[in-house]
Amino acid sequence: GAALPLLPPVPSPPQPPPQPPPPKEPTLREAFAFALPAMGIYAAPTLMSLIDASFIGRASTAQLAALGPAGSISDSVPFFLLFLSIAATNLCSKAHAS
Repeated sequence: GAALPLLPPVPSPPQPPPQPPPPKEPTLREAFAFALPAMGIYAAPTLMSLIDASFIGRASTAQLAALGPAGSISDSVPFFLLFLSIAATNLCSKAHAS
């Protein structure tokens, strides 16, 4: 039979650089050290409204009745701006990662 011509070897694709090891898993203490102040951020407006109501309630019932809607509005308005906090966190984490 006729001999087949030999083809040059196909080069293998370049290997990607090795990845760094993943960060260590946080301990329970580290998780609580992060979570407790974060939970305080969400509890603060409610506690402030409760303190306001306790002081205003001593003055008059009309002022306490007016505090209800005002407290609801002032406590809920920051949640409409929560997207700014989330966007800033995402941008900072992306910048820190690169």
